[in-house]
Amino acid sequence: FDNLRSDPTLGPEFERLVAEPEE
Repeated sequence: FDNLRSDPTLGPEFERLVAEPEE
């Protein structure tokens, strides 16, 4: 999970998923 966070390929995109999770 930490690796994905550090991955520059999905930086802002991943952050958005964490900020607005689809339920």
